[in-house]
Amino acid sequence: MPDAVSDPWFARWKELQAKHMSTIDKSFDPLPVLRVDLAEEEVVGFERLRIFGAAVYGDLDPAALLYEGDLFTVEPLPDGRSTLVLPLPFATKDEIDLGRSGDELLVRVGAYRRIVLLPDSLRRRQVVEAALRDETLRVTFAKVPARPTKSKHSRSAKHR
Repeated sequence: MPDAVSDPWFARWKELQAKHMSTIDKSFDPLPVLRVDLAEEEVVGFERLRIFGAAVYGDLDPAALLYEGDLFTVEPLPDGRSTLVLPLPFATKDEIDLGRSGDELLVRVGAYRRIVLLPDSLRRRQVVEAALRDETLRVTFAKVPARPTKSKHSRSAKHR
């Protein structure tokens, strides 16, 4: 709702919208949230879509990278395990489901699903624990598995 709308009839609507925008900002932090005023007409057709896009991006290049940073972190633990730390604002324990598929951690929160490509340091490790505290999911991975070593005296046998 544009700031120029000052009719008291819209006051409650603007208050609720401001609350929702705050929730959106918190949910997507640290990603930038681009805002645009309510369109005067329905955004249908190329010309209206071009005008709407110009309002959304302003002086920004629509093809520009708008955020560079970590969406999750990995914390090494003193015992050799590691924890993947993933912010999940507004999530509750009851609506979280975790899965694993190869090099990916599958995180479902209610109807939303997110696939986290695991960093190299976690790909060979098993998940041993997961907990949601303070809107943050902490997934702990086991120690790095030992690689099999060849004995200096081993011989390879050929089978015929």
